[in-house]
Amino acid sequence: MKYKKPPIKRVSIVVFALLLASFAAQSDSAVSITENETPDDTPVYIYLDYSFSRIADGLLSQYEDPRTRASVVEFFIDEIGDQEVAEALLNAAEKHRIDPALVVALSRQESGFQTTAVGKNVNRTTDRGLMQLNSATFFYLQEDDFFDPTLNADLGVSYLKETMELSGNVVAALAMYNAGPGRVGRLGAPKSTLDYISGIMTIRSSLINAYRDRYGADSVILSRKMRPLKDPDLL
Repeated sequence: MKYKKPPIKRVSIVVFALLLASFAAQSDSAVSITENETPDDTPVYIYLDYSFSRIADGLLSQYEDPRTRASVVEFFIDEIGDQEVAEALLNAAEKHRIDPALVVALSRQESGFQTTAVGKNVNRTTDRGLMQLNSATFFYLQEDDFFDPTLNADLGVSYLKETMELSGNVVAALAMYNAGPGRVGRLGAPKSTLDYISGIMTIRSSLINAYRDRYGADSVILSRKMRPLKDPDLL
């Protein structure tokens, strides 16, 4: 089923700043913070992911920018350890315009990047492949189709995009991906789903930080054999 994208409300800079400050000050924030961290120590884009999910795109801009695309590809191939899997996830992220770091974090949480992963559910359905596609939701697929990394990634990210358009934010979308739109809508997300979401967002933030630490915010890489270089226009 296709869902209409909810309208994006425009807010003034002042209201935005007040809302962001209010969110950051909340002690029960969905962001995982260790004992030695405070909201001031946490990058602002983490809070944007939760409060204004459509503003933050993670590493999507870097992947779509020809100057930094190669660095994103190299980074995720190294992180995942499998070029075919990395390219399947990145291509799906670009096709559906979702942050590659979120897509990779979701796949890691779901399957550990194992294309042949299989999970059995209490309702007797089966989850398969990179994005753990459910046999009831994707009933039209043949069993072998689930283990095609390109097809699995595309369908999984497409489904995530639909839940994002239905819910309007990343957190609710991940809850629906894990527990199903019906269950989340009627009963709210169970604790296991909240832990699942926290794990994905922690992985996503770690990936974004690791990429920026490795390449820098303004660096470009021309090939896998060359070291990152600063953009001459920004020197």
